[in-house]
Amino acid sequence: MPVSSSPGRCAPSPRPTRTCRPTPAGSWGHLPLERSREWGRDDQEQLILDGTVDIAYVRLPVRESGLELRPLYSEPRVAMLPDRHRLAGKQEISLADLDGEQWLRYNDPRPGDLPLRTIEEKFECVAAGTAITMVPRSAAEQYSRPDIVYVPVVDAEPDRVLLAWAAGRRSPLVTAFAEAAVAVGEPD
Repeated sequence: MPVSSSPGRCAPSPRPTRTCRPTPAGSWGHLPLERSREWGRDDQEQLILDGTVDIAYVRLPVRESGLELRPLYSEPRVAMLPDRHRLAGKQEISLADLDGEQWLRYNDPRPGDLPLRTIEEKFECVAAGTAITMVPRSAAEQYSRPDIVYVPVVDAEPDRVLLAWAAGRRSPLVTAFAEAAVAVGEPD
């Protein structure tokens, strides 16, 4: 759950374009939460550093300068492929199977890769057969489309989720939220 010390200032979830939602009572503890605007993965560090959000769930890679990071959990990655892709029917694949593919990447695209900002852009590019990418298993479980398939990649580095906040900023609320998030552990 995202939390902020000021109304309207919520943290992004591990899915970078999802807006935060208030609890059923509209608060966390005694603090009101309001919906926040959507942002892309490439905005997450700056939103923390400039004080727009107090604390955020982030996925690696992340620019660590000026941030305090606390690891929470990791999960396997799967290849996101168009349904007509040559590997779409496989039970599992390796990174070597993906050699020579056109890739989509959020951060630091390599030459020839297609940069993107949102999960929606990712879906459209993959479905069109423009490129492929890898996503955490939880994304595959949450987003289903008939024109996209997910195949486990057995030797891919796991996707890591961390909490991030500005290193120089101290807040009892941020500390309490970080402790609660670590205590809860990995999502089901």
